[in-house]
Amino acid sequence: MSVIDIRSAFRLFKIRGTNIPLVGFVSKGQAYFERALPSGLRSNPELFERLGVTLDFIFPATKLDTNRFVDDFIATYLPAIGACDAAKLQALFALVKVPVAFEKSAIDVTRLKYIGVLLDMIARTVGLSDLKRKAYSELLHNWLTKRAATARKVVPLGGRLIWLCAIFPQACPYTPRILWRLRNNPQPHKYVRIAAAV
Repeated sequence: MSVIDIRSAFRLFKIRGTNIPLVGFVSKGQAYFERALPSGLRSNPELFERLGVTLDFIFPATKLDTNRFVDDFIATYLPAIGACDAAKLQALFALVKVPVAFEKSAIDVTRLKYIGVLLDMIARTVGLSDLKRKAYSELLHNWLTKRAATARKVVPLGGRLIWLCAIFPQACPYTPRILWRLRNNPQPHKYVRIAAAV
């Protein structure tokens, strides 16, 4: 298994010469201009998503089982043939001239943490770290003792439950009901009954 992180993902996109003055600023009489996309532009995620989708399209042709989360690519393969697949993955990034941040990447490992989830290829398990499990347990325990809350306070819980559903299917039945209850409450400061949502 390998995780590849793309180096300075948004900086891969160079700005056309005529548009460089549009992303510049003046400070103390000096003009500063960006020659690549700076962070914070509304167009950055869309442009990078196009690159990501293109790479997603290329990977199946190499018979690598990959998934992408923003600028991180994870390739899963059996440890016995891992060195070959890890080399193939690195060669593909080099071929399409996408720079890799090797200091943030994990090449040919059997156990790693990816977007907050612990993956173990030998034991074939997926789970949370003890610290994260304890934090989620306390969060859910606090919500189980509440009788009512404003929709605005419940929204972060819905987001965390969506993330948990990807790992623990037991959380799935409650999440759609909570989100439905929030969508049908036009007043974010009005209290909703927790029992009705759950």
